[in-house]
Amino acid sequence: DGEQLRLIYERALTFEHDYLYQRALEVYDELLTRVDYYEDSRARRETLASYIKNAVRLYEEAGSSSDAEAELSLLRQIEIFWPEYLDIQDRITSLEKASN
Repeated sequence: DGEQLRLIYERALTFEHDYLYQRALEVYDELLTRVDYYEDSRARRETLASYIKNAVRLYEEAGSSSDAEAELSLLRQIEIFWPEYLDIQDRITSLEKASN
């Protein structure tokens, strides 16, 4: 049903706009199990999957960095596309205070 597909899509968009990327990804997956294509859901899903993968990688790199400047740079890269990821805002603030 077209109305049901629209509601699922809008729910995914809401999660995406609230930076709840994993939840949004799951809802896009739900939508795409029902239909092969709906609006830009496939592209949005792929973008979110990429965001999640990159955030995990960058966060791990930041955590294992012994250089505060490099750690801050890695966390700021995450901040560009996912400002609410884990504790990056607290870590960025701490690193900025420490460098002043």
